[in-house]
Amino acid sequence: METYAELVKLARRAPTALDAFKVLFASPAWHPAWMGDFPRRDPARKYDPVPSPGVRRYALWMWTALLVGVFCLLMWGQGLSGASLAAASACIVLSLATLPALVEGRPWARTAEGVRLASLPVLAAVLLLVR
Repeated sequence: METYAELVKLARRAPTALDAFKVLFASPAWHPAWMGDFPRRDPARKYDPVPSPGVRRYALWMWTALLVGVFCLLMWGQGLSGASLAAASACIVLSLATLPALVEGRPWARTAEGVRLASLPVLAAVLLLVR
């Protein structure tokens, strides 16, 4: 997959506006003659992270807890205050960002996961104390 910058450069070289549109939205297999040669990506380098078994187990448990928490929030969250809903939503969004990054092995993921886990007592306090 090309980067956005490469796609924009290619769209600027397009002979017609329709071809420029196709560069951005057509199938990656579409390759007219005016594009010329471009370096092909190595198909062996496809996206397939291989996390450790411990990370897989941890992510599975955290995704399960997140799913249960979202279910509870959707079922019984109508009585919560605005601050409580905002805190719960922030925790959900942070979880949706950090858990996949942890599985992918991103360098910042462990720090973000620590921040997420440290924010859970704050979320619990907001849910219990703010009415």
